Amino acid sequence: MSDAINGAHLQDVLDSLNADIDAGWILSNTFLIFFMQAGFSLLEAGAVRIKNVANILLKNLMCAALCTLGWFGIGYGLAYGSGFWTNPVFGTGSFFLLDDNTSIYAHFVTQWAICSVSVTLCAGAVAERMNLTSYFCYNFVMSSVIYPLIVHAFWSKNGWMSPFNKDNFRIGTVGFMDWAGGTVVHLTGGLVGLMGTILLGPRIGRFRNGVPVKIQGHSKTLMLLGSWILWLGFYGITAGASHRLTHQGSEMSALAAVNTTIAAATGALTTLFVHCVRSGRYDLTEGMNGALAGCVAVTPCCSLIFPWASFFIGCIASVVYFLGCWSLEKLRIDDPLSTVPVHALCGAAGTIVGNGLFSSKKYVSRAYSIPEGHPIEYGLFLGGGWEQLAIQCLGVLVTSAYAIACSFTMFFFLNRTLGLRVRKEVELRGLDLYEGGGMAYALQNAAVDLHPANRGGIARRMKRKREDKKRSTTRSGSSLKSTSSRSHGRSLNHLPTPTTEGDAAHDRLDRPLQSNHQTRSHQHNDHSESSKDDLRTNSTHRTEDEVRIYLGASDRSFQESAQ
Repeated sequence: MSDAINGAHLQDVLDSLNADIDAGWILSNTFLIFFMQAGFSLLEAGAVRIKNVANILLKNLMCAALCTLGWFGIGYGLAYGSGFWTNPVFGTGSFFLLDDNTSIYAHFVTQWAICSVSVTLCAGAVAERMNLTSYFCYNFVMSSVIYPLIVHAFWSKNGWMSPFNKDNFRIGTVGFMDWAGGTVVHLTGGLVGLMGTILLGPRIGRFRNGVPVKIQGHSKTLMLLGSWILWLGFYGITAGASHRLTHQGSEMSALAAVNTTIAAATGALTTLFVHCVRSGRYDLTEGMNGALAGCVAVTPCCSLIFPWASFFIGCIASVVYFLGCWSLEKLRIDDPLSTVPVHALCGAAGTIVGNGLFSSKKYVSRAYSIPEGHPIEYGLFLGGGWEQLAIQCLGVLVTSAYAIACSFTMFFFLNRTLGLRVRKEVELRGLDLYEGGGMAYALQNAAVDLHPANRGGIARRMKRKREDKKRSTTRSGSSLKSTSSRSHGRSLNHLPTPTTEGDAAHDRLDRPLQSNHQTRSHQHNDHSESSKDDLRTNSTHRTEDEVRIYLGASDRSFQESAQ
């Protein structure tokens, strides 16, 4: 009798130890996944122009905050709640975590981190032109309603296509297989971003007479650092998708890490070399996008395929990425960070090809705890039937239709009420001055503060403006026109002039850039200027040159980008 009691006690201790180990594994991967927000911030900051850096960083920060509140209050309950009414469409219960069930806290926080990844994808697609208030509203709706219903359908224990649904209605022998979120996370977030950028329209200057014009970001260094962090974070998503280290969880996690590494490396190399063959040169941006495309494509099947299959998944992701970029340009859709090709299209391709063609019977049964002897479906190329491939295609189609319909309705409503796009003058001069709290870099602020027109009180600034205007109108116009046309091409006078007192502050950075050629043309002719005015003029020239170098654009490219 005592031996039986001791044995039961020992089993309880072992079960408690296993639960603690699994919870520690879940939390460690949660922190790794959340660190991807830093990767997205750096990647997006480097990919946008310098005048929009602070704005895009603010969007990423608020994305994490708003996603937290949406997931905490409504999202988690709709996704995983199993309260008063169990159904295959949406969850009930666990709203605001009011049920005080401490056993779900680790699961809650890791699913919140994954939700934040899906929600933040839209920021790259709508970068440099979306209204900040509308973006905040999108974040909350996406995290609290749109994303959770997809999660419930494919990942909850009651979902109508979930492999984890063992007791209730489910379509398919196994269900829709998406191990770490190729469809649930990346396809959903990417398609929402697609609808956002379609309704917003392209950035000013992105397409001229139907010809696409590439708009370079301001820092490939930040982009590369962000890509490294995202690659690292993908291990938290793929290897952590097992939610356990015990009961063969460590084997599944190790397999997922291996497949993630191979697919990312293959995607980067394939994309880089294909781009080199097409254009005759290597491109760092293409290599980064290829690595991320490989990570995304292997996400839904990382623990369900053999390592050799991940090599083909990486190659397929590269092809899908190129086709996606080409299609967007043909359709004149402006996606600054290639969110749709990398996340939406590669996520769908990995879900269909990886699980529908390459998934292993052994790994599928282990991942979804299917007892031996029970019916099972797996990859067509490894001996499985056509059923699983059809189920994968159905799940992708359902997700696409749902995400497009919901996001179109949401963005259309926001456009009619708050407005999606910023004003033209805001987009031309930069969102940082209007919706970012100021410039992101100290040199930009120095260019604004050191300009003579911005020193002193209001009366002195107005006096200087009148004197500058008087001098410019009394000087010879013929020599000025010839000098200006040769050195600068078209004038920037077509830029909108601030009409409000608030807009006047945003004209400070543009004014020295517009009047620089006039000041230079008459610097040697105006001998009556005092030494103080000469010093002020020379300092203005230095500031303008520094700003131009820092922006990474010549006078001509600056003028063209403003059109």
